[in-house]
Amino acid sequence: MSSLSRELVFLILQFLEEEKFKESVHRLEKESGFYFNMKYFEEKVQAGEWDEVEKYLSGFTKVDDNRYSMKIFFEIRKQKYLEALDRQEKGKAVEILVGDLKVFSTFNEELYKEITQLLTLNNFRENEQLSKYGDTKTARSWMANASASSSVQAAVVTASSIPVPQNQVSVLKHPRTPPTAPGMVDYQNPDHDQLMKRLRPTPSVEEVTYPTQRQQAWSLDDLPRTVAFTMHQGSAVTSMDFHPSHHTLLLVGSANGEITLFELGMRERLVSKPFKIWDMSTCSVQFQALMVNDTPISVSRVTWSPDGNFVGVAFSKHLIHLYACPGSNDLIQRLEIDAHVGGVNDLAFAHPNKQLCIVTCGHDKLIKVWDSMTGQKLFNFEGHDAPVYSICPHHKENIQFIFSTAVDGKIKAWLYDNMGSRVDYDAPGHWCTTMLYSADGSEDSQIKFWDMDTINLLTFTDAEGGLPSLPRVRFNKEGNLLAVTTADNGFKILANSVGLRSLRAMEPSSFDPLRTPIVSAAIKASGSPAVANVGPVSCKVERSSPVRPSPILNGVDPLGRSVEKPRVVEDATDKVKPWQLTEIMDPVQCRVVTLPESTDTSSKVCVGILALGSNGVQKLWKWPRNEQNPSGKATANVVPQHWQPNSGLLMTNDVTGVNLEEAVPCIALSKNDSYVMSATGGKVSLFNMMTFKVMTTFMSPPPASTFLAFHPQDNNIIAIGMEDSSIHIYNVRVDEVKSKLKGHQKRITGLAFSTSLGILVSSGADAQLCVWSIDTWEKRKSIPIQIPAGKAPMGDTRVQFHSDQIRMLVVHETQLAIYDASKMERIRQWIPQDVLPAPISYAAYSCNSQSIFATFCDGSVGIFDADSLRLRCRIASTVYLSQATLKGTQAVYPLVVAAHPTEANQLAIGLNDGSVKVLEPTESEGKWGVNPPADNGMLNGRTTSSSTTSNHTPDQLQR
Repeated sequence: MSSLSRELVFLILQFLEEEKFKESVHRLEKESGFYFNMKYFEEKVQAGEWDEVEKYLSGFTKVDDNRYSMKIFFEIRKQKYLEALDRQEKGKAVEILVGDLKVFSTFNEELYKEITQLLTLNNFRENEQLSKYGDTKTARSWMANASASSSVQAAVVTASSIPVPQNQVSVLKHPRTPPTAPGMVDYQNPDHDQLMKRLRPTPSVEEVTYPTQRQQAWSLDDLPRTVAFTMHQGSAVTSMDFHPSHHTLLLVGSANGEITLFELGMRERLVSKPFKIWDMSTCSVQFQALMVNDTPISVSRVTWSPDGNFVGVAFSKHLIHLYACPGSNDLIQRLEIDAHVGGVNDLAFAHPNKQLCIVTCGHDKLIKVWDSMTGQKLFNFEGHDAPVYSICPHHKENIQFIFSTAVDGKIKAWLYDNMGSRVDYDAPGHWCTTMLYSADGSEDSQIKFWDMDTINLLTFTDAEGGLPSLPRVRFNKEGNLLAVTTADNGFKILANSVGLRSLRAMEPSSFDPLRTPIVSAAIKASGSPAVANVGPVSCKVERSSPVRPSPILNGVDPLGRSVEKPRVVEDATDKVKPWQLTEIMDPVQCRVVTLPESTDTSSKVCVGILALGSNGVQKLWKWPRNEQNPSGKATANVVPQHWQPNSGLLMTNDVTGVNLEEAVPCIALSKNDSYVMSATGGKVSLFNMMTFKVMTTFMSPPPASTFLAFHPQDNNIIAIGMEDSSIHIYNVRVDEVKSKLKGHQKRITGLAFSTSLGILVSSGADAQLCVWSIDTWEKRKSIPIQIPAGKAPMGDTRVQFHSDQIRMLVVHETQLAIYDASKMERIRQWIPQDVLPAPISYAAYSCNSQSIFATFCDGSVGIFDADSLRLRCRIASTVYLSQATLKGTQAVYPLVVAAHPTEANQLAIGLNDGSVKVLEPTESEGKWGVNPPADNGMLNGRTTSSSTTSNHTPDQLQR
């Protein structure tokens, strides 16, 4: 349609609006397909006028136009269906099901069947997924709000190729085919003058034209569109910036507050700085109050100074950090400034009067300029009426100035004086605008390249998939590399041919022994009291005193819906290759995620991890079921949420009068994961896992509890190992100790039930194993574990039954051993050696009992074949620890390991710095290494890069 015709439609709409011809206004909107009136649409949704809602929407898009259209039509018809069910109008519901919803069965038959089954329920809220459905009014409000932010606009814009102001939709979809309808403007506005302004054709309302061929001196091949590689960060990437002159150095900020410097050519993580407060005493009272509540801190902006000598970091609460960067692999703390009240939304460097300054803006509606050398505030710009979203220092000839934009869409320009803003105008759409990027991260998980001289789309790419709906993007200064965030908490590097050559030029040989590994576990403990008290365990090779038990970690799967990952079929050619131990030194060889400290109250979860720290505080992390993780399963691809119930309760043990340095934390889960029992030197507490409420407390010290275990057949029966070496059999229902078992000389360190053998096996710090009948609680047998020559029989001994309930794993710092519990005879033994020489800190069977996960005091993790006790895979600490931690004064290593209850290759480790990591193999590998060849008969044969199973007799051990 011609521009003149478009202007005519504007005038007609203006006239109809002024004369209050409402029906005619909306009819023209719909029939012309020009203007989608979101306010009118929302009103009809709220009123439940579903026929009018569909009729109006159909003027702009059809059900099968695109996935957004299909989604919004489905939601409309589903709501219509649910309302009929809620009114108990089953006949009407069947009519909607057959007439309106049937069309979607061809796309998702299972979903249609599930919707049909709602007819059989008295109340559709009995369906788990609809249990949170409120009343009709609430549901309609939710639909209207959801529509306003996503699906309706996406559907209409994608189908109609209509430009929409920013207050209508945050990102535009460009048509894949030439547009058949001109633009759309939401002209409705409560302010009539503003309405008239926006109805008049002005440069802010531009027509999108389909790209045409024109003469150009460059090619689309110059754009970086080829995926060079992907890096997994472990936490959502929130900001990125390339070094101004070293074009393969990328600075990355994450949602957990950590910043990381990557050398892309080497695929290396050079340095990592987790968030921490450098000097709390210099921070404002408001910020100190926030940190008392353990407020999560994320990175809102990272940026290099123009000369690349400094790094600026803005955080989501109050602070900015300035680092000096004297070399490519070091960041030195320079300045910490409590810059704004609330979030710091943006940070940039500027050179007013040839002085390097830091410019910041924040939620407090202010823009501030700071001296980069002293941290002194130089300017304070006031004038915005809303939080300032973005700043862009610039200069033209000799004039230095700052552009700023706020969330209300106001753009202002400031000179470095105190005379107020020099320019004041509205951004398109009256919404916040970032004045920085030349690539658009769009809502359809694509990257689009635009011609800056026109309004034409040049090309687009989905970067081979895996992008979030709104990816963040960043070019390097040469424009040959493009970093884009991924949905699984990492980023991809896209390159053109020049960029690919620059990356390959720096890429080291895969056999380079000096290569520094990338550390992808990005979420670090913030030093909050909840995790800071996890005490270290002495892990010397020679030791004369027992080790205090570590904090305990357990896997939780409330719904139990996970299934074991399929085992990868080995290629036939592997059978003729000499076996080699799988050694994982680099985070890209597996998947790692660190559990965050921030809390969430979401309830859409399937699986979680429970951890008890030595301060008596238990924490629960859950994986949400969302777009990134539709299954809701535990995965190292997605950062879980630190979960608390809406009540805000914490699961905290009674530690009154307890010396936490000497206390032994212990924990156990009931068989259905409904209850958790724990103690930290004081009373034993029984918690409800859903509400975190204390159900009861019992067994006041002394003596203190040191190990807990639920009876596998009766949650009311609990075995409690004590500090005084006794074992109490306690009945929760009657609040009574039924039996006291005595047989050890030192505190109890392990308990394990076998229902098939009818026994309880206990282990103690005396290196003894005792067997008890679970019918009479009489002792059947007692044997010592066989300690290697030269080692003291001290330290914790732990026991766990194989899934067959016959074989039993015995773990001591000096060995892993497999026993036949029916005879209490040792079958196999492995002693730390070769690539794993350090003392063992913990070990556990995988959920299918085919593997044993063992952790060591040097930070290594070993995966053993559970039958042969042969080492299959070694994971180095460089995989899950940052370079800064590895170079620190405190040795950080796992104190405990827990196996996922259904995923055979997923494990969680709890470290002595209070952090918890989840590790799993990459999807391409599917498992931790390959089983070593069968024993060739050598008792202590050595295989390159492998460790060996030892079947020595006690006499041989003493030689």
